[in-house]
Amino acid sequence: MNKLLSRQIARLGSEGIESLYPKLLAEISSVYDEHENELKLLEHSLVVASDELNDRLEKLNEIKKQLETNLAALAAIFEATGEAIFAFDLDGRLVRSNCMADQLAQRAGLGKKGPVTQAGLVTAIKSEEQRRVLADAIVNEPVCEQEGILELSDKHAYEFRYAPQMIGDKQVGRVWCLHDISHQKSTESIIEFQAYHDSLTCLPNRALLNIQLKRLLQLARQSDKTVSILFIDLDGLHKINDTFGHEVGDSVLISAAERINACLEVSQILARFGAAKFVVVIDQLEAEHLIKEICTNILNAFSAPFYHNTYPFQLQCTIGVSEYPFDGLTPNAILGNADLAKCFAKKHGKTVQYYTSHIKDDARERVEIEAKIRKALEEDQFELYLQPEVLCESEKIYAAEALIRWRGEDGQFIPPDRFIPIAEESGLINAISNQVLKKACGYLKQWQQHGIDNVKLSVNLSVADISDNEVVDTVIREVKAAGVPPGLLVLEVTESLLLANKDTVKNSMNQLKQFGVQFALDDFGTGYSSLSYLQDLPFSYLKVDKSFIRNLSEDRRKQALVKAIFDIAENLELIIVAEGVEDQPTYEFICNTVQTTALIQGYYCHRPMPFSACTELLLSTTVSDVN
Repeated sequence: MNKLLSRQIARLGSEGIESLYPKLLAEISSVYDEHENELKLLEHSLVVASDELNDRLEKLNEIKKQLETNLAALAAIFEATGEAIFAFDLDGRLVRSNCMADQLAQRAGLGKKGPVTQAGLVTAIKSEEQRRVLADAIVNEPVCEQEGILELSDKHAYEFRYAPQMIGDKQVGRVWCLHDISHQKSTESIIEFQAYHDSLTCLPNRALLNIQLKRLLQLARQSDKTVSILFIDLDGLHKINDTFGHEVGDSVLISAAERINACLEVSQILARFGAAKFVVVIDQLEAEHLIKEICTNILNAFSAPFYHNTYPFQLQCTIGVSEYPFDGLTPNAILGNADLAKCFAKKHGKTVQYYTSHIKDDARERVEIEAKIRKALEEDQFELYLQPEVLCESEKIYAAEALIRWRGEDGQFIPPDRFIPIAEESGLINAISNQVLKKACGYLKQWQQHGIDNVKLSVNLSVADISDNEVVDTVIREVKAAGVPPGLLVLEVTESLLLANKDTVKNSMNQLKQFGVQFALDDFGTGYSSLSYLQDLPFSYLKVDKSFIRNLSEDRRKQALVKAIFDIAENLELIIVAEGVEDQPTYEFICNTVQTTALIQGYYCHRPMPFSACTELLLSTTVSDVN
């Protein structure tokens, strides 16, 4: 019997009822058992359900915490991002914005007339065209996306993206993201400026000049107009840099650019083309006299000295002029031809030169000669002719001057005054001089082997030679390699060379003089004839230029000048060398005038001759033993 049923019967005092109704009680007990089993099953189900609910609740709490963490992170990212973010509903009302957006709104004045709205943001766009395009897109294409760069009324540039906000397939609003790129734009502008402008003068550089010139030529071609180019080269700037330093030179260069610019109209372009080179572009100016007027104004602007810390500096400039379409059809052509005209002007002592086809022919010939010089150096084509120098009255040979000769392909000599300047400009003069020096030392050695050991040999030095820091080592090396006394070698230096590089020349000359090499001042009287050269520099010889000697016997003024030069040389104990003596009266005048040692060089005594002929002459005649 079920325990609960037994307790209930006992509580009622009906214990004997079991014997009276055993079958009934058995049925009732069975019902009680089933009920208890159902209760146990229900309790078990409740326990299981409760455990499951507790597990789910725990998981929900974990999800809630994760969601709160993610929302906090998203909120932090939303606020901390470098972009301004606006979220608008479909009516254009602001739903949410971050701090960057709030700052943008305040800076651009979006909330001055009420709440910030999408329409207000669009209205703040500076470009009318962008405002129209975005406003139309919002109305006509609500789910489209837009991106690009815009500028707002706060004068900042922004990279923007506009996109619809969707929940499933339903649009609930629009989101704007704007990234301030003003600093980037500013940096790009600076980089672009630096790429197309000279860092010192802030003028357009060659890259920008080519772009501007290409555009102007295209416009000129379409409108049948002309474009003129002035190629300006400053003379004397490198001396300032070398003597006073580049800081002073830069200051003078900036002032020079300002003076040139002051001579031009606003529409005319001034660009810095190189170290001391400027280019002026004059657009659609057809009257030639106006070009001449601008050139004159520029030249006049350089007549007054430039000052740096109250110290005056003098600059000159040379101008080459070319004109489109007559002197070229491309930027390179007209710039190159203006440069050629400028170079031609400098070589011929002019200040302004207009381009002509003759100038280009001359330049082409110079290029061809330069190529031939290089070949001549490789093939050792340069020869030395020797012109003896004799003592007055005795006519004994004392020395000889080495004169460079170069035969062309036609067998004719190319004049030195034609190829030497080209060699100097191209930087080949040092190589030529080294060959000449080597040959000269070799000739002295051969003379020694023939017993001719007291005839001096002179060699000319160029500006590039004496300005070369290695000239001292080169001369000493060649003299030692030949094994000849250094006192037999005479180096001839011109006044123009001294004027350009006096300090460098003095240092080199003193070192070589100490080694034993002697020096002659060549072409005396054709330059500044500064007596300080004779006083400060270690010369042993003074060569009077042939322009003073020619027709000397017929010109009393020349005679007076030559006598004065002779007196100076004699008082300074210098040996006089008279160049260009071609007749007996001139020879006799010099011999009768000079009181000390004097040498005669010219056709009257001897013409320049090959080394072999000169050697035979020396072996067959009496040479001087004067030291």
